[in-house]
Amino acid sequence: MNTIINEVLGWILITGTIISYTPQYYKIYQYKTSKGISEWMLIFGGVSCLFNVLASIEVNRKNIVNCNTNNNCYNIILPITQLSTPCLTGLIFYGMYVFYYNEVQPEKIKFHGQGFILLNGFVFLITFTINHVSYEFYNDYAISLIYSILSSIFCIIMWIPQIMTTYNTKEEGALSLISVFIHAVGCLITIIYQTLFNPEMLWVITSYAISFITEIGLVILCLYYKKNKKSNSMVFNILSNEHGP
Repeated sequence: MNTIINEVLGWILITGTIISYTPQYYKIYQYKTSKGISEWMLIFGGVSCLFNVLASIEVNRKNIVNCNTNNNCYNIILPITQLSTPCLTGLIFYGMYVFYYNEVQPEKIKFHGQGFILLNGFVFLITFTINHVSYEFYNDYAISLIYSILSSIFCIIMWIPQIMTTYNTKEEGALSLISVFIHAVGCLITIIYQTLFNPEMLWVITSYAISFITEIGLVILCLYYKKNKKSNSMVFNILSNEHGP
């Protein structure tokens, strides 16, 4: 019964992650701009996801290597696949950001493609170093813990530029609040799923807990600016009518 629930929840989360990005993809396509979206948020988020997947692989390395038909490799790979989905959807998000980026956007929003290359190079360098140095004292859990900590650090860092961008522009722009909210709920479900069916991966879900808190905060911030903008617009209309002809 647990196996069936595990598989159902796993695929719901994978499907849900893809669906959660759909409003964001559509909004960028509709607006034909990436205004209001921080590129550094996308870059740091991608690095965080990558470290998270590496942590998941490391903590399950022995099970992956030794899995066979009797051990059911499918149930071992499914949680890792679920954690890998945000990497793919995030990469598509970044690709759309680049494609619809234009110079008409605010001066403070710049394209930093070099940062994407350098930070991903950093990930592979760190990965190689950790595995090489720890070869003689190999400990899957310890390495997974290091990757999880790095994932959490980048997860915290990623939302700083987005919050700053939203604060500066005083609007969500091309950022989809629906997508952010759904993703926050997905993070909460992921925490529950991984805790119930992969309790040894407690450190791996730390970044998801951070994402949930910060994304809900970002939604509240954007709604606050939207409410203020609406109120100011109503006041302006009232004043215009009072002083009109």
